[in-house]
Amino acid sequence: MTPARLCLLLPLLVGGCSSTHELALPPAPDAPALDVIEREARSWPARVTTADGAQTTGRIAVVGAELTLAVAEGPARRVALTDVRRIDFRSPRRGALEGMGIGLLLGLGAGAAFGASTGDSWLREHATLVGGVLGSAVGVPLGFVVGVVRGHRTRVWVVP
Repeated sequence: MTPARLCLLLPLLVGGCSSTHELALPPAPDAPALDVIEREARSWPARVTTADGAQTTGRIAVVGAELTLAVAEGPARRVALTDVRRIDFRSPRRGALEGMGIGLLLGLGAGAAFGASTGDSWLREHATLVGGVLGSAVGVPLGFVVGVVRGHRTRVWVVP
């Protein structure tokens, strides 16, 4: 794989994976973004950004006309949904799975390309296969670590 092709893949490695959803106000009872908020809120803390730019991190307890955030210090905070501009979730578990998948594909591709380019290989007829396996053996754990650290990011934009 040429350096130019590796540079094209670099944003994927650095940026990680993310999902973006939009919630129009007033929300319909069956709005898909409400399902996303409720699903993510069961597992991960949220960072809520309000219209004035203030950010609060905590667990979303209730989703409706207002969000109830259980914060680490102090009483629960209520935020009207009309004052919310963005809700961000970060999932290390989902990031790890996505990172392993990306690491597998990149490691397999890079290792196979490297194996195919070695003309004096000791396993001339199996160099591509061996390179792919070795590349995957490096790519999967590396992708796992990067995925856990970066996490999958889910962002819900609230549009008035």
